[in-house]
Amino acid sequence: MKTKLSLILATLLIAAAAVATEAPMLDVHLITKTTARQIRSASGPIEIRFDIPITNRSDAPVTVTRVEVRTDDTAGFTLEDGSKKVHVTIAPQDAASIVLRARSIAPADVARTEPLMVFVRLTFTGPGGTFVKERGEFIQ
Repeated sequence: MKTKLSLILATLLIAAAAVATEAPMLDVHLITKTTARQIRSASGPIEIRFDIPITNRSDAPVTVTRVEVRTDDTAGFTLEDGSKKVHVTIAPQDAASIVLRARSIAPADVARTEPLMVFVRLTFTGPGGTFVKERGEFIQ
């Protein structure tokens, strides 16, 4: 009986911890200021500018501590420096935007017609601890 009670208590504590570290309600977008056409027509490395608007819809402040932008294997290009440490605090029910510039290190394949996809990964700290939010967007 004590073992069963201990297991129930442990399960409840784990569930409570999971709820406590749940990420606040945040809207994250990735806007690429460099067009897919510009990337595809580049004859060498090109600087790509990203705007990352973040809306904090929660009742607690959050702080962005790291931003990473990357491509996948099908993008036709890779990013050399798509990561940086930041310290941007977003108040409850407020918004902020982060600008990130990254240099592509592989020229795009001009013949490619597939959509170009990039991913953003943001690391936050908030009242429940550290959490990560990721999002993928197509470059138009």
